[in-house]
Amino acid sequence: MHLSFALLDQLSNSGKFQTADEWHDQEECDEWDDDVVVLFQENAWVDTPTHIHGLKSVLGPIDKHLEELEGEMRGLVLEDNLSTHLTKLSLACWENELKHFSPPEFLPVKQTDMLQVIDRHIGIIYKLAVYLAMRKEMMRRLHEARKSAGRAEGVTISPLTPREKRTLITKAIGDCHRRLILTGVYCTGKLSQQLVPACQFGI
Repeated sequence: MHLSFALLDQLSNSGKFQTADEWHDQEECDEWDDDVVVLFQENAWVDTPTHIHGLKSVLGPIDKHLEELEGEMRGLVLEDNLSTHLTKLSLACWENELKHFSPPEFLPVKQTDMLQVIDRHIGIIYKLAVYLAMRKEMMRRLHEARKSAGRAEGVTISPLTPREKRTLITKAIGDCHRRLILTGVYCTGKLSQQLVPACQFGI
């Protein structure tokens, strides 16, 4: 079961939305954290293809459950008025793919922070975990370079490659999420296993 949802944008040159299954190097995918879902997108924000993928993969299973209830209950989702949420393709997804949900309710302008409170607390923890993981790796390279140079100053270390960054980010996100689960940050029970924070990293 996936523990977290990492969104890596602009780490590829494809210029289009991709899932991990569509990534050209499956050997690299094997290096990513098994508990992290990786997506690539063209923009540094949630665009329409990314939004639709999220609706289908996160709400799709819930829609099937609602179908089994045979009309006893319908789903309801609150969204901000981001233009991505209002495109014809996004609205068509609700109508055609999530038939057991009511149409989404959109908040008025300038109220996004009411829905994205994760950016103000838990989301920061994930971003800090990525920063610390990158810093740790670069310090490791620095120490090795200085050791090889006889402790000389002014050594040059190799930067992280895009592939190394992608792998490191997934490892940092997965490890951070598992530690948060163990410390009880998320509510206990099945719900804690279903939470999928979306973390964006553009490199």
